[in-house]
Amino acid sequence: MVSSVAMPVLGGSKYELWVVDALVDYRRQSDWLEIAVVKGYALVRVQMPTSGGKSLQEAAYEAYEAVFAQAKTRKMSLLRAWHWIPRILEEVGGLENYRWHNVGRQEAWKDFGPWQDGESVLPAATGIGVQEGPYVLEVLLTKYPVIPLQNPRQVPFHRYSSKFGPKPPFCSRGALHLAPEGPEVWISGTASIRNQYSWWKDNPREQVKETFRNIRALIGDANLEAHGVKGFSLENLAHHRAYVKRPEHYAVISEELNLLVGDGSRCDLQTDVCRQELEFEFEAIAR
Repeated sequence: MVSSVAMPVLGGSKYELWVVDALVDYRRQSDWLEIAVVKGYALVRVQMPTSGGKSLQEAAYEAYEAVFAQAKTRKMSLLRAWHWIPRILEEVGGLENYRWHNVGRQEAWKDFGPWQDGESVLPAATGIGVQEGPYVLEVLLTKYPVIPLQNPRQVPFHRYSSKFGPKPPFCSRGALHLAPEGPEVWISGTASIRNQYSWWKDNPREQVKETFRNIRALIGDANLEAHGVKGFSLENLAHHRAYVKRPEHYAVISEELNLLVGDGSRCDLQTDVCRQELEFEFEAIAR
């Protein structure tokens, strides 16, 4: 399966290659749905055109409906989602595209999504902008246990106030995955948000530092001990992706990232993130 999204590369790797030591069962179900299955996992890719009158709300709803159908058929859980949203900060009908996307996503969760003890079983996720192209949803499914994680420094996404849109994002701050090889945390797209508010406007260096305060809190001992898992440090992070809004801030952001996680395995991309005032977002896996 090949996924290509319209984001310029600022530094690091231009490509990511997922490698497994087993035969992959790849199937194109339709012009807009692809699935690759291997060893208890399935990667589902849904590509929804937003031309011809289809809104982002409708695209997100239909994409998630397809993903939930695959998860139900395969008896798998949603582990990690990536939302590639064209013109994410552009306003349509008085509402940014990101917020229209969240409306469709929540509607689909309520109609089709998994629930447990009255709560949605939310995966880790990233919602990020792309310059052009269709709306794309990529979801990694797993047959192994997934425990949604929240961050003690932040309000859960799905409990945001209406100040941030009519419907909040439906995802967790991270997902603890009890894989056969050992526990790991898939870290959602993380930015300079404390409680539910953005911090350090117009200060990209401090936004990076605040972002990593959040990541340390998410993956640390105090947050994972309730699940019987030892915490992780920044040294345990792999498969880093950094999203940078303005190229002119990249030198400062890259300098801070090199101090925090090094420059050996990053993919640094230029794109809009989910709020006008945020300059930076980061995701990784802690193993």
